[in-house]
Amino acid sequence: MAAYDSYWLIWFAVMCTVTIFGFLAYITLLLVVLSTANLRQSPSNSFIVALSSTGLLATSVVFPWAIALYFNHRSGSKKWLSISSNCTTDDEGIPWGVCSALGALHNFSIYNSAWLVSAIAIERHVSIIRPFYSPSALKYALLSAVLTVCSLLFALIPSLLSSDLTCSSLYAFPFGDPIFNWIQFVIVFLIPIVIIVIMYVNIYRVAQNVRSTIRAIQPTTSSIPTTNERTSRIWTVDQEVLVSQTTSVSVPNGKRNKAIRTLILTTGTYIALWSPYWLLKMVVVIQHEDLCDALQWGVANDGWMVVTWLMYVSISINPLLYGLLNRAIRLEIKRKLQMTRRIWSCPCRTTEPANNEDGRVCEPENFW
Repeated sequence: MAAYDSYWLIWFAVMCTVTIFGFLAYITLLLVVLSTANLRQSPSNSFIVALSSTGLLATSVVFPWAIALYFNHRSGSKKWLSISSNCTTDDEGIPWGVCSALGALHNFSIYNSAWLVSAIAIERHVSIIRPFYSPSALKYALLSAVLTVCSLLFALIPSLLSSDLTCSSLYAFPFGDPIFNWIQFVIVFLIPIVIIVIMYVNIYRVAQNVRSTIRAIQPTTSSIPTTNERTSRIWTVDQEVLVSQTTSVSVPNGKRNKAIRTLILTTGTYIALWSPYWLLKMVVVIQHEDLCDALQWGVANDGWMVVTWLMYVSISINPLLYGLLNRAIRLEIKRKLQMTRRIWSCPCRTTEPANNEDGRVCEPENFW
């Protein structure tokens, strides 16, 4: 019993940590982008704003409700797990409208996150291979809006296709329509993962080509004339030239390392955290029955809980992958943190300004 309680508490702590971290990260990312003129006016950041808005909705509504379902289930009650599902014989449950709305928000968070992440990968690839291409902000904003609307409509399809008032919880994997499940698997998982891998692999190749090109044109030590016994001329090399050569070599190396890091983080986390959810979901389609009937109850019960929260972890860490990996956003966050530190370290205005060490009055700084 003690081991069971420890297991429950660990899972509960992980869920709360993922929810709180994602909520704070998305709020920070939104505030930084929207409060900075150059970031707000950047066309590509419209995808970041849309992704942050979707993540904020998920971490403030969907994740807490998933925690409540888990808490209610572990306490021994199953009345919130599903309504009219083969997994339970309980007739009690939450209202159908509330259950359908939560399911739609759950699906919307998944679909919109996957498609926006793919759009960000395409945008970064275009910015690398076509550095002089400057799309209008309206074009990217419209594309973000179209992806969001399509995600919402696609998330409402299960409720519209339902012939009776049945509703499954966030953790349930009902059989449903096999054709829709296959379409869902292809356009929400397979196509985005192919786009992400291809785009970031091409970005890595571009960085590798730049590195090879710059190294090829770098002067070697043998090409620098040196003094010898047969000539009286003395050749000197300016220190600034050496510094510039060293810097130019380190720049492509830095770009290559950043491309490798971005490739591993973006593709690795997406595959590792999203694949279990969709593979378990396809078990339902292949077996032509609900997950609790296709697998043993213990495996299904713990399996859908684990894979769902792995996907939630992926949604929560999106601000790290697509916010902090953006150099402009990272520098702006650092600047605001430095401003905050100066605000707290600066003494407040007093009636006697001479009390300060340098005799100045600390005015409140404009943080945003």
